[in-house]
Amino acid sequence: MDKDLKEIGPLDDVIFKNLFGKPGNERILEGLIKAFLDINLKVERVIEDDTISGAYANTKKFKIDVFAELEDGSKIDVEVQNYNDSNLKDRIPAYPSRMYSNDFEVGDEYRKANKVISLWIFKDVFSELKKEEEYISQWQWKSSTQKVLTDKLEIDIVELGKIKKLMEAGKISKRSKVGMWTRILLNPEEIGEEEMDEKEYRETIEKYHEIIRNEGLLDRAFREKMKKRERYWQLKDARDEGLVIGKEEGRREQQIEIAKKMLERQIDMNIIIE
Repeated sequence: MDKDLKEIGPLDDVIFKNLFGKPGNERILEGLIKAFLDINLKVERVIEDDTISGAYANTKKFKIDVFAELEDGSKIDVEVQNYNDSNLKDRIPAYPSRMYSNDFEVGDEYRKANKVISLWIFKDVFSELKKEEEYISQWQWKSSTQKVLTDKLEIDIVELGKIKKLMEAGKISKRSKVGMWTRILLNPEEIGEEEMDEKEYRETIEKYHEIIRNEGLLDRAFREKMKKRERYWQLKDARDEGLVIGKEEGRREQQIEIAKKMLERQIDMNIIIE
């Protein structure tokens, strides 16, 4: 059990889904979203289905972490990301696009579409944004002149690693909403009793402790984490091997071109071979 607890936290998929993605947990999900997006909203209901299907039988299904409907009819998908991979920048836009298109039924007018928000929470940083200073970024469909095509599809990316560094530097208060939720997600055990001045903080931490006391859930979370970790390293090894092969092929092509030019200049063959 101790070993599992060292490996597992609120950001692990199984724990996160049970913490925020179950009916009855709308209040704490609402608190989490409001803290990072700084918008006024009310979570109407959490949708337990963890997949977004497509229109065709062979269309790839997207497995989602938390899916909820807001009071105004908008839908929000909250994803946690513990690892970076090269597919993420292409994968992220697919989620709100699928949610948006699935919201239409035959005969519906497009102008009546509900807004879709896809919120991605990175445990550390998103590799595509690591040089950017902002720790919460909003993305919409825009033209080259920054004119927004539609405000009904939105992606928000939160990088907890950047927030943590800013808190350590004293630039973000640990007691602010952003600071508190970042600490709860990264390490709820560090939150002191005197810091739980908001009801949703206490409810979240109490719910988290309830979840990790469930050995079945904890075991499933641990196994899922190990599986994802193994898949991540397999993909990384394959990518690294591809880069090495690519560099070797590029070097070989470069050597051939140099040899050709030397032959054209009638340089001695022994020198070329050397």
